[in-house]
Amino acid sequence: THADRWKTAFASAGVSKLVFPSWRLINRAKYELAAQMVALMDPGRVSKLADILNTHRDRFLFDCGFLQGDRQSEQGRQAHWQIRDRLAKQVNAGLEVADVYQHIHKYHDELVSLSESMYTEKNSVEMGNEVWKKLASLWGDPYSPGNEGDWPKQIRENRRALAREVHARLPAVIEDYRRKPAVGLSGVMALLKEILELLDRPAEQARYTDWFRQQRQPLKRTMDDSQKLWNKRLQNAHRPSTGFGSNTDNHQAAVRQAADALEEHWRARVEDYICDQAPEALKAIRSSLIEQLGRLERIAEKLQALEAEYQSFAQFYNVPQNSDIVHEMALPAGLGDLLEPYLGRQPEERSLRLQRLLDKGLRQMGLETLEQIGDKLAGEYERFRDNLSTQAFYALRGQDGKTVAFVENPDDAVDGFIERYSIFKVLKDNFNVQERGKLFDQLYRKGLPWAQKNRSDAISTEFKPHGDAFLGCVVDGENKEYKDIAIEMVTRMQAAAAQAGTASLFSPRQVKASDGSEIIFYTELTAFPAYYLSELSELKRHYESLLNDTRSVTPLHIDQDYHQFQPLMPFSQGQLASYRHAWQVFIQAQMLGLVRSLRLRADDDVRLVYQWRRKVGAFDVQWTDLGAEGRLIESLMLDPILRGRLQGEVLAEKERFLATPGEGSLYHLIALADYYTFCVFPVTSAPGAKQGIKLSLGSMQNLVANDLRQEWRIEQKRTKTDHLEEEVQKVLRTLATWSRPIYRDPQQLVPSTPEVPKADRQLEWGLSEEAAEAIRAFVAQGLVPQTRDRVGNLILRFPRLAIDWPYFEDNENRRQLSAAATWSYRGDQGQEQGLSAREVAERVARKPEGTHSVWTKGMDNWKDARAVPEISRLLATLGGSPPQSAATAPPAPPSPTPSPRQEEDDVPPPLPGAEDPGPLFHYACDAETVGKLPAGEIARRVAASPDRAHRVWARSFGTAWKSPLDVPEIAERIPDVPPPLA
Repeated sequence: THADRWKTAFASAGVSKLVFPSWRLINRAKYELAAQMVALMDPGRVSKLADILNTHRDRFLFDCGFLQGDRQSEQGRQAHWQIRDRLAKQVNAGLEVADVYQHIHKYHDELVSLSESMYTEKNSVEMGNEVWKKLASLWGDPYSPGNEGDWPKQIRENRRALAREVHARLPAVIEDYRRKPAVGLSGVMALLKEILELLDRPAEQARYTDWFRQQRQPLKRTMDDSQKLWNKRLQNAHRPSTGFGSNTDNHQAAVRQAADALEEHWRARVEDYICDQAPEALKAIRSSLIEQLGRLERIAEKLQALEAEYQSFAQFYNVPQNSDIVHEMALPAGLGDLLEPYLGRQPEERSLRLQRLLDKGLRQMGLETLEQIGDKLAGEYERFRDNLSTQAFYALRGQDGKTVAFVENPDDAVDGFIERYSIFKVLKDNFNVQERGKLFDQLYRKGLPWAQKNRSDAISTEFKPHGDAFLGCVVDGENKEYKDIAIEMVTRMQAAAAQAGTASLFSPRQVKASDGSEIIFYTELTAFPAYYLSELSELKRHYESLLNDTRSVTPLHIDQDYHQFQPLMPFSQGQLASYRHAWQVFIQAQMLGLVRSLRLRADDDVRLVYQWRRKVGAFDVQWTDLGAEGRLIESLMLDPILRGRLQGEVLAEKERFLATPGEGSLYHLIALADYYTFCVFPVTSAPGAKQGIKLSLGSMQNLVANDLRQEWRIEQKRTKTDHLEEEVQKVLRTLATWSRPIYRDPQQLVPSTPEVPKADRQLEWGLSEEAAEAIRAFVAQGLVPQTRDRVGNLILRFPRLAIDWPYFEDNENRRQLSAAATWSYRGDQGQEQGLSAREVAERVARKPEGTHSVWTKGMDNWKDARAVPEISRLLATLGGSPPQSAATAPPAPPSPTPSPRQEEDDVPPPLPGAEDPGPLFHYACDAETVGKLPAGEIARRVAASPDRAHRVWARSFGTAWKSPLDVPEIAERIPDVPPPLA
């Protein structure tokens, strides 16, 4: 910043780190741990599926409520007919009747109980038939809609209820079984597939769909045989009650036999109908099973993808990270499994601890069931992934150096991952004195300042360089027992400084760092400070101690205008994100004209500040001071409310700009973002440490501008993907037309960037010459000043540009005026008002040789209709004559300037050579409202039809209409005619 003010100043710094990769390893370990937790959600993947099926299939069917077959239970092997029994269930038939079979048996008993009266009354056949009819009425005709009895209706309702019950019960049963050891998600899916196959097996293998169908034929034979037997036995019961040899006991025995035939017949009928309805129930159950299987397969697919993703992340962190300033120590040979100290070695112990950690993690996310986990994976996959891995991280990291995540008793807490692998512990346990000495020497050499002072200009002796060296590490807490290694390190590096002759500048002082896995060596050689490391928190206090003491050390700011330098701010990860967001909002606000630049003071041609154009009402704006750029960015960074307000206005202004029909577009914003990326905040180069090597010098501003150009391109492609770059190039070629420098007023200061020499450019832009032409156009128009170097050569500087709102708004106003315009027309047949452009064109096309003049609001005078572009284009489509050129068209005679009253009422000026038609009035004739007509035209109509009812109105009349004869502006134009006859 302001490099030309520091001709004799220099600043350099160096930093190096010696690191044991605890943080890289904890990231690897957290993803390995998360992958194992995901695998634990599905233990069935590594189990024998055949064992799962043999052990759990029948019990699973029973728990779902549709087992048809035998099942081994604690009471031994038992037969179950859950589908048949559920369809036969009976309601509202009395407490003693639970199903249709019991209902039939009730009538069986009733018939038997009637045997004594039947014997006495000699009416066995009649009473038997009465009982049969009762059963028949309960049966009806199941296959005739509207004629069904209660039993078929109940069976059908039971079929639907069974399907609903199984559908509702399935998720809970699945949840129960997937939690069983060695079953998991894969085991449940195998069970569902096995059951779906079981439902379709032939009758001799399973008692499901085909079995029910096969049962109907023998049941029909049973119905026929039992009905014949019923008739025969009923007759047999009648004989012992009549005639010779009648006997009560024989009669009762015969009635009982007839009742048995009756019960057998109706049981067969019911079972036949159940066999008819059962396949429909199984069809619905099959759909529920398929639905649940599909759900589980989707969850399994997500879990497998998640596990693979975790393993990929772990593999990434398994690779050492190379850096010139960071030396990562090699891993000890006996490091082994990173998770063993936390999970244990035995499989049962590892599984138990993993399950404890997984259950805790799922509870923290509010996930108790597989269904909830599936919904989370489907809707918020990334959040689930990040939450689980974060919980794994904090389980390993622990708190205050200890973690209790893997033990039940807090007293059994173990060392956290970082503490277990602290650098001093590793140095003491795995390296000898000579090996440590080599590492400390390398740390010192790499941490010396990277750049030397400027040799071309002598440094003023008044400002002697100030050097400092800091050695940051953690030697308290768990590392106290390794304090001897820290003392050995400081002693070794102080000796290295003395040996190199730089003890007065770079003899390290020990300061406290925040990370026990690394040692930081930081040096500075400064005439003014460039920055300080946030990782060494004591540096800030050291700088602040120098701020007010300039007697013995070099001042921090040798220029009195220290306020123009951005304050020293430590950047944490969160602050870095805020810093980036602050620049993103600031750059967009400049592009959209919300933030403008101006001089700090009226007579200052160097320093500038910014103001924010804020809306304080529907039509009013207020300029708010934001200060210099450094202070502005600091305010936006540290004040999220201020940043949010500016961002809100940026979004609203962007929407307003894009809503400008036909003009404002994302192409313009993309073009501006390209211009800012390559011209305003370019990536340049600087000499590297080695001969012939150049380093890229980027910036946060370039990063943000580049993000915007990519973001807006993606946004544009959502609506239109074709020819994007061609459209951007098109608008860039007219950059000087639709953009303006961001200063608040002309002749104010605008921030600008000198053109980067071609040799120093790191990124080439094919449209840089078009941008340069636009800036030259600004210079030619006097919008930006022309600048020269010391020798007098012209320098091209790229100013920050904003949308030129007047350009887009004026174009929009012109379009709206054209779209909404109505025309006053005068031809050979007279004058007309309120015509559209097409109606005018049609009149011209009908009589091309005639005279056609038009006028509309906004025009200074009448014009030949063919000279109006809008009408001319329509005329060409209608096949009319082309417009006259300016060279051949006859000049229009001057017309009087419209009066203020005429302008107010949108009255066209008089035609060339014609008298003033007068002001406009709303005109009605008889019961019809015609519209606005000039006074002269109204007078002509009154004179032509004096016997009709003419009425006029103007705003000055209030709510009353008047006769034209009572309005002087009209009456004076009416010829003397006699009044209408009475």
